[in-house]
Amino acid sequence: MARRPASVLGNLQWCLRQIPVGRPGLRGEGSSRCGLPTYLPSMRYLYELATNALLFSALAFVASAVLVMYDKLFSDSKPTGRVASYLGVTAFAVIGTWVMSGDTWLVTGDSLSISIMVAAQIVLLLATAYPMRRFMPSGQCLLITNGMMVMMSVIWGTWFVVMLKVSLTTKFFMFLGFPMLAITLPLSAFQALETWEVLIRRQWLRPRGRCPIDLNAKRHFPKVLFQLPCYSEPPEIVMATMDKLNQMDYPNYQVMIIDNNTKDEALWRPLEAHAKKLGEKFIFIHVEGIKGAKAGAMNYANKNFLTPDVEVLAVIDADYHPRTDFLKDLMGHFDDPKMGFVQTPHDYRDWQDSAYQRMCYWEYKLFFETIMPSLNERDAALTVGTMCLIRRKALEEAGGWAEWCQTEDSELSIRIHAKGYSSVYTTEAYGFGIIPETFTGYKKQRFRWIAGPVQEFKHHLFMFFPKGWGTPTELTPLQKVHHLNHGMSSFTNGISVIMTPVTLAVMLSMVIHHEALNIPSAIILAGTLMGLAKLGLTLVTYLTVMKVSLRDAIGGLIASSALAHTMAVASVIGVISDKIPWLRTNKFKALPSGLAALNAAQCELILGLTMIAAGLLIFSSVSGTLLILMSIGMMIQGLLYGTAPLLAVMSEREVQERRAIEEGIDTAVEEAQAAAAMPIAQLALERIEQVATGVRPHSHAASATRELSLLRSPETPERG
Repeated sequence: MARRPASVLGNLQWCLRQIPVGRPGLRGEGSSRCGLPTYLPSMRYLYELATNALLFSALAFVASAVLVMYDKLFSDSKPTGRVASYLGVTAFAVIGTWVMSGDTWLVTGDSLSISIMVAAQIVLLLATAYPMRRFMPSGQCLLITNGMMVMMSVIWGTWFVVMLKVSLTTKFFMFLGFPMLAITLPLSAFQALETWEVLIRRQWLRPRGRCPIDLNAKRHFPKVLFQLPCYSEPPEIVMATMDKLNQMDYPNYQVMIIDNNTKDEALWRPLEAHAKKLGEKFIFIHVEGIKGAKAGAMNYANKNFLTPDVEVLAVIDADYHPRTDFLKDLMGHFDDPKMGFVQTPHDYRDWQDSAYQRMCYWEYKLFFETIMPSLNERDAALTVGTMCLIRRKALEEAGGWAEWCQTEDSELSIRIHAKGYSSVYTTEAYGFGIIPETFTGYKKQRFRWIAGPVQEFKHHLFMFFPKGWGTPTELTPLQKVHHLNHGMSSFTNGISVIMTPVTLAVMLSMVIHHEALNIPSAIILAGTLMGLAKLGLTLVTYLTVMKVSLRDAIGGLIASSALAHTMAVASVIGVISDKIPWLRTNKFKALPSGLAALNAAQCELILGLTMIAAGLLIFSSVSGTLLILMSIGMMIQGLLYGTAPLLAVMSEREVQERRAIEEGIDTAVEEAQAAAAMPIAQLALERIEQVATGVRPHSHAASATRELSLLRSPETPERG
């Protein structure tokens, strides 16, 4: 093959000469090796420009990610400098693109596209150097190259689909699926900021910690009312929370227990009695016929039982154990009259010895350790249902709790911000709840947490429009973007439900029409490296920000994969339905269910096996890298679905083990009680025999006497 000239013009002429002229086809006459029609030489050349540009941006992103990981793992106190980061990332992308653009990579090397991308990247890095001065230089490179990569992916993907010479059926299904990807890709660029900011930011500006009140000072202490809503909860769990609330280190607060719609008096009567026992500080309310679940109960209580002197409401779940310094440490934030709410992270207790709950715990924590601090930095934090303090005036101005929403907590934060109030998210946990014992409970909880933001997105969409285009509010532009992204990120979870059948349809059409399309090998390699880089960033976040072991990090990722289908289904239901039944999290001790535990992951199991089988069948019978990649992707997704039955089995095994231990303890108690009673009769008979025969007491009788005395000793702890 003729050698390519170095000049841009000569390169263009060389590209055009390599294109055969003829009728359009797939992989024969008049067709390129990628399956693109070649009767439009200028179109082909532009495609190759876009391919090189995508390759450059992907390699620049990979280089940035590797540099961030190096800085965090080995040089966190003195990260790589700005000039070195800019030059290193750019040089790696240039060299990598030039090397990969040989004939063996199915990409025509072109200096024009590389020059354009180098210039664009340097300009963007220099333009954002000052606005992003509080980020590590490698982190700035990461965000800029990620945005460029997303933009080029959309451009290249659109061009690829448009230019493909395939059957009308295949192209129809491709066009059906591509707009969905075109929506998610740009959104992912902004989500990257929320996810990676804790990894790459060196300096935070907004408050994110304590603002304590001096309890010895002569000052006004705003009255706080704890609201503890509950419905059919185990009394011992709620009473333990009440006992913790009774120990608050703050001079001016009350506790209101709101029991709504609990039919069984055996569940709510003990709470009523315990509230009376704890004194006037505790108020117990039992109401029936309340609609709107938790939000409806709190609206009812606020309307009918709230006294005028209450200034701040503290919402806490029935299973949470708050720290005694919760109010003392955080109430100082409300000295600012524009402070609408203060939110602390979710945290949990008694999970350390459970392999299943340990995986759930670290999956939970990723959101509260990464995204929530990022939202707080732009005053767009969310209320998350428990361990939050809300200014009463802000709640009333916002219109109370939304009874139509599955996530009445995060929905409220939108309306409070829209009224011009500020908020604070603290990175320190002040309360600890209980992780659901079963995979069913875990899924129900996550279903609410995804369906709710989709409802918020639909309901408040016009509030997020630019000023003059939508509903007038006091939301700042960044608050609008973050709140919009919160709903959109949940909304896009449902795209996977739609994309699975669309992908299958594309693959089936290609097989039927014998269409063998090739993706440039360089793009395949770059895409693989990008995926590994993103996985590496998540693992490094776990290791360096959250300070956990690699095993726990992997466990958190497995738990996240197990919820993927539930999140997708919740997203779709949130889109198509306005009224979603409330799925409460059961806090009663779970009973063993055997193989029936797999019912919680039945859909994921069927989908996973189907996708693996379909992927294997297509992989073994087709040619063309596009179909091969799609089949591999389908098999990987099938394996990820398999994490759901894995967690279902793990949770069931631990429930069975706990039940066996409880039964063993019950048996041991009964045996101990029997053993404590038996020596009395035995000793009496032996004593009669001794008196009659004059024989000294047997050694075992003396031993029994000693055991009985130990059992009766006041210093011996009670058994059972």
